[in-house]
Amino acid sequence: MPVLLRRMTVSLLAAALLAAPLTATSAAVAPAEAHAAAKNGCKVVAKPEAASRDFIAAQRKKAKVGAIKHAGDLRDVARDHAMRMCTRDRLYHNPNLTKEVRNWRSVGENVGRGTTIDRLNRAFMDSPGHRANVLDKRWTQYGVGVAVNGQGKVYVVQVYRRHR
Repeated sequence: MPVLLRRMTVSLLAAALLAAPLTATSAAVAPAEAHAAAKNGCKVVAKPEAASRDFIAAQRKKAKVGAIKHAGDLRDVARDHAMRMCTRDRLYHNPNLTKEVRNWRSVGENVGRGTTIDRLNRAFMDSPGHRANVLDKRWTQYGVGVAVNGQGKVYVVQVYRRHR
């Protein structure tokens, strides 16, 4: 199965022009999606999340762009969206990212689907746009969410924020 990736970055100015005031909304999986998630065998898996965090830290250190902090609230947004993608068996950006992430000046997201977290991490770094998100000096915090379906398909979401 090929690795599929998508990237998005939003600045506060652009979001202010396009969106209503930024407030948090619930990103929890709806009951119908919870049923679909169970049927598809989707579940959040912490071990590949840790591998992705370690990979991001190593890549940023190697590029000498500075470390960024892992944030639990960003991990939760990333996990929720990874579960939604897994449940729907569809790769797409979080349309509510700028509402679900709080206290941001800039926000970015990488999403991918593939067979292993290692292949997805390498694919992010091989793609100029995704690599730019991973190594962007503006980011101060990030979170990673990984969901895996019953057939072993891996969905990963990386959410980045420059904190206000």
